[in-house]
Amino acid sequence: MDLLFAIQDDVLKQKEQEAVNYFSHVQELREFIMTTRPARDVVTTLKVRCISAERLNGCRGNRVTGIDSMGCVGWERRVRELRDIVAITVWDDSTAFRQRKIDFRPGAVYVLHQVEYLGFHDGIANGTVHYEVNNAYKIREVSPPLSKLK
Repeated sequence: MDLLFAIQDDVLKQKEQEAVNYFSHVQELREFIMTTRPARDVVTTLKVRCISAERLNGCRGNRVTGIDSMGCVGWERRVRELRDIVAITVWDDSTAFRQRKIDFRPGAVYVLHQVEYLGFHDGIANGTVHYEVNNAYKIREVSPPLSKLK
């Protein structure tokens, strides 16, 4: 019975962290990582505008590079330095072999829940999240790509 209560407490703690640790600006995420040095089990929610996405070679995942979710039509020009971007590794669902993978579109805004393993690599804030085919809430597109003015 104690094990059940311990598991329940851990789940509630994780949900509370996710609600409190919500970031839509890369600079806020960087400050959070620098000041708290989060443990591996600390989870966050990120809202980012995808600027590029690539399939990892030999792995089952995508590397998504994003900027602040609050963007304008000229979002490509907003990336000036490494501190302006975040790199998220989205691992494929291991239980859904050969099922549809998520497609990230440059310019679209995504909300990624349960992002963990936060840190820095070569000056870029990064983290990981596991994609689940049956959980549409965990990773979702909230805004389509912005159209370019001609």
